[in-house]
Amino acid sequence: MLLRALVSCGVEEMLPGQGRGDETWPSVIYPLQMAASLENVIADPSFVDDSEAALWCETAWDRDVEDRREVSSYIAALTVFNFVWLAYEGAIGEAVGDGFTNDKVPVQGRKLLHAHAEIVDALPSLPLLYRISHHYCKGTGSLEIEADQIKNKYSLSGGAAAAELGRLFRNYVVHGDDPSPIYRGPDAAALYRFYAIAKMLLVLIQGIALITLENGDRPVPLSATLDRDRERAQWLLSNLHLRDELWMGRDPLGSSTQGD
Repeated sequence: MLLRALVSCGVEEMLPGQGRGDETWPSVIYPLQMAASLENVIADPSFVDDSEAALWCETAWDRDVEDRREVSSYIAALTVFNFVWLAYEGAIGEAVGDGFTNDKVPVQGRKLLHAHAEIVDALPSLPLLYRISHHYCKGTGSLEIEADQIKNKYSLSGGAAAAELGRLFRNYVVHGDDPSPIYRGPDAAALYRFYAIAKMLLVLIQGIALITLENGDRPVPLSATLDRDRERAQWLLSNLHLRDELWMGRDPLGSSTQGD
């Protein structure tokens, strides 16, 4: 839904620099397409094991089966998160312009979202997604400590806090601090972290799009390629992450809202 909304807004020339013969925010929509396209991942860590223990020991065989399941799930979650992170950084690049040029992209994003808190912090579900993501950082050692400092030490809130949590988690993963599921055993929280924070980043992309949106009261189609219902661009980008059943309500300005 986010990809389709961004494309529609670009076609309608509501996003800066796009929709005039150019592709709509390609650094955002292509990673989103990749994240949405993943159907299945199969990984076999025993491929590098030349002991052949699983051929002679039922316990070793069962452990290999469990490792394949855990690692496949982990790689899928990591892959989705990485593509969503690329889309998030792409959105920052589209929106930040010449602002905060001395900062790295994730810090630019945090400062951008803080500067436009009145827009971003009003997004439904963002506070809940932040709390859930923060909760799943428990038990991670350094990440948990740094995540607690977001509020306690730096007094960040809203979209800025969410952006900082996303930055900390991305560094935690990239720097190799997230242990392999082979060595830590089954850990559902590890998967929940990836998906919770990825969902939070998707909503932050919505917020970044809202910051840059031009003529947001104009209606846009739910699909740029199909003859679908239209919604106000600002309403669409503010609410597309809500549950499908909520789409059956009414826009406060009276247009119908239908799920995709």
